[in-house]
Order: sequence, then structure tokens, then C-alpha cells
Amino acid sequence: IIRKGPDAWKNCIEFNNNHITRMFPSGKVSRFNPVLPWSVGCQFVSMNMRTCGEEIWLNDGRFRENGSSGYVLKPNLLTERNVTFLKIRVLSGNRIP
Repeated sequence: IIRKGPDAWKNCIEFNNNHITRMFPSGKVSRFNPVLPWSVGCQFVSMNMRTCGEEIWLNDGRFRENGSSGYVLKPNLLTERNVTFLKIRVLSGNRIP
């Protein structure tokens, strides 16, 4: 999904408005970043819990923001019918984390 680019992301958002999607890391990836699947509306994102790292902390923090209830509502952007994308081109950057 990452390699396919913004057009595929828009299609995922539209699909996820009416469907449930599960995302799994490929067998080659030991550390799977869940942010992009969450950003396009995937409801279930599997994590590799054998390796502790930034991705596991992201997942933990995501579900603590609502009292650790186990779910997070989708933002309004992902539930609206008309989705607009903004393209940004970074010309220069200094001390970007």
C-alpha cells in the first residue's frame, strides 16, 4: 500500500467507508509501521509483538488516548464522502526528527 502512492490511498479510504479491512505485515518485515494503514481507515492492523520498538509504542499510545478501551473512532476526515488530498513538496529541511 505504501509503494502504490496517493491514488491507491484515496481508493483505500473510499473502500474503508463501507467495508472492514485487516492489514498484515509482509513476512519479510519484522517492524511494521501502523500509521499509514490507520490513516487510510483500516480497522484492524496486525503488529509483530516479538520485536519491541517505536511501532509498538505508537500502537500502545494510539489506544491509550481513549482510556485504553480497545478502540478508537475514525476521524471525521475518514468518514466523509468527499476526500481532498493536499500535495506538499518539501524543498529543504533542517533538524527534522
